[in-house]
Amino acid sequence: MHSEVRDCLRTALRQALWHAHQGPQQYAQFMVFSWTRGGWQGRSELRPVLPTSVRYPHELAEPLQRALVAYYPEHVAGVGTAYIGVGKLDAGQLLYRMIQLVWSRHSAFDVGENAIDGLVAEFAEFIDATEIRISYLAPILNLELDASITEIELSSGVKVRRISDAEATELYGGRMDRPWYRDPHRMPTCAFAGQFAEPKWFGTSEVFLAQALQEFQRVHDPLRRAVRVLRSFKSGPVGYREFHMKPLGFCPWDPGTRTDEAEHILLGSYALRADELDSFQVHAQQMAACLHTALDLAISRLSDAEVRVSPRDKLIDAVIGLEALLLPKDTQQELGHRFALDYACLGHTPDGKASRFRTAKDLYACRSMLVHGGRPVGDDDLVRVGGKKVPLKQAAGTACEMLREVVKVFLPHGAEPAFREEGYWERRWFGLEHPEQ
Repeated sequence: MHSEVRDCLRTALRQALWHAHQGPQQYAQFMVFSWTRGGWQGRSELRPVLPTSVRYPHELAEPLQRALVAYYPEHVAGVGTAYIGVGKLDAGQLLYRMIQLVWSRHSAFDVGENAIDGLVAEFAEFIDATEIRISYLAPILNLELDASITEIELSSGVKVRRISDAEATELYGGRMDRPWYRDPHRMPTCAFAGQFAEPKWFGTSEVFLAQALQEFQRVHDPLRRAVRVLRSFKSGPVGYREFHMKPLGFCPWDPGTRTDEAEHILLGSYALRADELDSFQVHAQQMAACLHTALDLAISRLSDAEVRVSPRDKLIDAVIGLEALLLPKDTQQELGHRFALDYACLGHTPDGKASRFRTAKDLYACRSMLVHGGRPVGDDDLVRVGGKKVPLKQAAGTACEMLREVVKVFLPHGAEPAFREEGYWERRWFGLEHPEQ
C-alpha cells in the first residue's frame, strides 16, 4: 500500500479514536448464552456498548479520501467479490468500520499505537491482496453430538464442530433492547465451519448474475456434500439454513449472513453417538471419493427424501434412488419384479430374502400408483408393505432405510460399483460366489 495512504489512514484513525473517546460510556443488558449438559442456558449481563453518539469531524476523512482516489481509484469505485457483493470504498465508512473493530476487540477507544498500527497493516494487506478470504459458520439444525465429540473433519476443509458460547451469544443473543433469539431449546449446538477465498472484483468490472451464481455454487458445494454425508449415514432431518461469514483479516464491511431457503428442515433429532464416530468417519471418506453417476443420483435422492415434508414425495424419491441402483438401464424385464428380485438377493438368509422381496415389490407398486395417478393417498392412509397395511409415512421411512442400506453396500467401491459388472445381479440371484462390497 502506498505510504501516503498509510500515513493519512494512521493520522485519521488516531484522531477519530480520540474524538470517540470523549463521548460518555454507555451500557446495555445483553442476553448471554452458555452450554451446559442440559442445553443452552441464557442469562442477562450488563455490558459496555459502542456509544450511539460516536461522531468525528467529517474533515478527518477528507485527506484519506483524496489519497485513496489518487492511488486506488478501482477500490474507490467498488471492491468486493462475485458472491459477497461489491461496495464502494469510502474513507468515512472505512474509519467508522475501524472504530467498530477497535471497540469489538478492546471495549475501549483509548488504545495504544500498536493497535492502530495493526489495523493500518491489516488494511494494507486488504489493498494489496488479489483475493478476499472468508471464514464461515453454518449452524446445523437438529444435530446433537455426543459429549465426547468436539470436532469432526470432513472433506474439502469442512468441519463439524460445537458452537462456542461466544458464537451462540453473537448469533442468538445480544442486546435485549433489540430482537434476539428467545428459545434456547431450539438453538443449534453444532455447525459446519470452514473457509473460502474469492478473487477481488472491482466497480469497474460488472458482476454478472451467472458469475455470482457460479460462485454461490462453488462456496456452498462443500457444505451440501457434508449434508449428504450426514443424511446418508443415518436417518433424521438434518441440514442448515444460515450461513454466517466473517473476513479473515480486515474488510471494509461485514460480509454478513446468507439464508438458504432451498430446503425446509423440519424440527426433529439427529444424534451422532460416540460409538458411531469411527464408522461415520469411514462413511465420510467413502463419500468424498469420485462416485459413479448412478450411486451419486441415489445418494442425492436419499438426501432429498430425508427432508421431504410429504410422505408421498419422500417415498417417490427413495424408490427412484433404489431404481438407480437395482434396475439396469437396459433391462427388458417387468420392472417391479426385477426391482424386488435384485433387492431381495442382497439379503443373507432365505427367509430374509423372501421378506425383502415382498417389501420391495409392494413399495414399487405403491410408487407406481403415486406416480401414475392412482387413487389419492393421504399421509395417514394405509398402503401395503411386506404384506402388511402400514401408514404412508411409515412406508416412506422404510423406503429411505432400504435405499440407505443399498447405498452402503456399494459405497466402498463407489467409482466402479459392482452392480455395473456384467452378470452381477444374475450371480447374486443364484447365490454364486462374489466378492463382498
